[in-house]
Amino acid sequence: MKYTIKVEGQELSVPAEIGVNDELLTRALAPVYPGVANARIKRILDKDDDQHTFVEVIKQAGTKGYLSPLAQLTACVGGMNPAIEFYMNYPALTLVGKSPVEIECFQSQIETVCEEGELQGKMIAAALGRFQDASPIPDMRVPVGF
Repeated sequence: MKYTIKVEGQELSVPAEIGVNDELLTRALAPVYPGVANARIKRILDKDDDQHTFVEVIKQAGTKGYLSPLAQLTACVGGMNPAIEFYMNYPALTLVGKSPVEIECFQSQIETVCEEGELQGKMIAAALGRFQDASPIPDMRVPVGF
């Protein structure tokens, strides 16, 4: 039987003992085509000739070197919204009896943490929107416990 492999737009012929087995085919192509390691293999028998099989190697989209979304989230530095943190540090803040210099200092701090807190809130809302708009991606693995 003749096996013609189509990978990355090229056609190759391989011996029958390699073409018949997906694992052997993957191992044979991997040194030259690294993306084949996690590719999907599709076989098509030639209708005119029972002795010829076309094997199409379909590369799967990868992460392109980035961390998985869960790894990215866990790697993020945690922290509280600056405006909330300021409020928690000064629960009974009153400006009564303070000097103009102290009031101006607090006013500057309040404006800064409010701007930072608003920016962080917008970033969280944008991330939430991206999560909600993301399409689910099916996986062939079964989660543990199912």
